[in-house]
Amino acid sequence: ANVHFEDNNMLVLEKTSFNYGEGKVTFSARLDIRDSLLTPFEFELFTENLNLNKLLPPLDFFNIKLLANLEKLPEDLNLIIKHRGIIDDHKGLVPNSSTGEVYFDIKDGDLLAGKITYQPDATAIKDSINNKAFTKAKILLEGDPSIFNNFFQTEQFFFSKGRFFFNFDYSDSHATKRHILDNSTAHLKIANSSVHYKPTGVDFPLTKIDLFLKSGEADFDLFVRSDSLDR
Repeated sequence: ANVHFEDNNMLVLEKTSFNYGEGKVTFSARLDIRDSLLTPFEFELFTENLNLNKLLPPLDFFNIKLLANLEKLPEDLNLIIKHRGIIDDHKGLVPNSSTGEVYFDIKDGDLLAGKITYQPDATAIKDSINNKAFTKAKILLEGDPSIFNNFFQTEQFFFSKGRFFFNFDYSDSHATKRHILDNSTAHLKIANSSVHYKPTGVDFPLTKIDLFLKSGEADFDLFVRSDSLDR
């Protein structure tokens, strides 16, 4: 790897590639080392066919609790991360310092593709003294509805086929998915899908689902395909 000082304070790691998590990773970084305790940094990460179960835990999931709480992470991921933050040389990543963008797809976008942007929640900076991490995130997703079966840990209803589109804004100040859902704004659209209801073994063909969520309140539209009416 090509590491050099850009000036007296800036340490630069030029782009370097290596195999990790059963995939290929390309990485570059910059560190400002003028302070003896706090180190501002930025990095760019590009991956091919990466296993997130091996990559994200050592990085504390970039303080994104939504990722940390998923039961299973993708194992076939193409990813671009642009991240900025500050490291405390004694305590690790400084709470409320992370800002970045994530672009990704799984199985070349057939299963899932999306963009995540995140930044500190300015309304919660005052609590950083208690070492709490607060993040405001915007998520844009598109993919196969079957992915919700894992995320929501469904036991009776199971999605299959079709396409979904999901816009999600949230402030992540707690570790639970329930808190995130109760304090977020989201729009979910699912088109040309099917839901299997396990207790009866019946499949329900769905023309469209529109779900609007804001602060725990939902507005829901459901359209089911009828063969007898041909619509």
